[in-house]
Amino acid sequence: MIEIKNLGKTYHIGNIPVYAVKDVSFKVKKGEFLGLTGKSGAGKSTLLYQMGLIDQPSHGEVIIDGIQTSNLTPEQRSQMRLNTLGYIFQDYALLPDLTAAENIALPLIMQGTSYKIALAKAYEKLQLVNLQGRKDNLPSELSGGEQQRVAICRAIVTNPKILFADEPTANLDTENGLNILQIFTKLHKMGQTIVMISHEAEYIKFVDRVITLKDGLIIKS
Repeated sequence: MIEIKNLGKTYHIGNIPVYAVKDVSFKVKKGEFLGLTGKSGAGKSTLLYQMGLIDQPSHGEVIIDGIQTSNLTPEQRSQMRLNTLGYIFQDYALLPDLTAAENIALPLIMQGTSYKIALAKAYEKLQLVNLQGRKDNLPSELSGGEQQRVAICRAIVTNPKILFADEPTANLDTENGLNILQIFTKLHKMGQTIVMISHEAEYIKFVDRVITLKDGLIIKS
């Protein structure tokens, strides 16, 4: 489903190069639940952002479902992010003026789905995470765990081929963190391909395979 070839990302602080990711290569199978781990500054988020087409690598290739993404135009990359990929971040990234259901429906509306049908699909996803009773609540009226469950629904409402999660439990207590991982496990059993960053040992045990990074390099896979 994903093939990474000699991927590198370099930033510059003034004239000083900072090598965030250094020529990494690996594959992610369809339906696999892959964990990326390592200490802070290891390059986990940088790597995930290249894989998820949020950022562009300095060199190397990201091949998604057979498509060599370096050949895509900015518009084509945007369409792939909207139609093929789903994202979950540690800060939830919900729009504060939209209800839970409206936040979830938004990607479908951006695809051209009618408001009514998009809301109906949003309600279905809320049932998956046991939040059907919170569909009309604003994010400020939800707990952190509830907001993250809404964010998961938003990420999967378009049935993405790949789900990227960047420290999805970082701002949650242990109980809510485990609830989120149980939802991921349920999605994984349904065939969802997932790439998740986590530095928590109790959460990384849920994945099929772990890639460990240090200083931008893969030290274990």
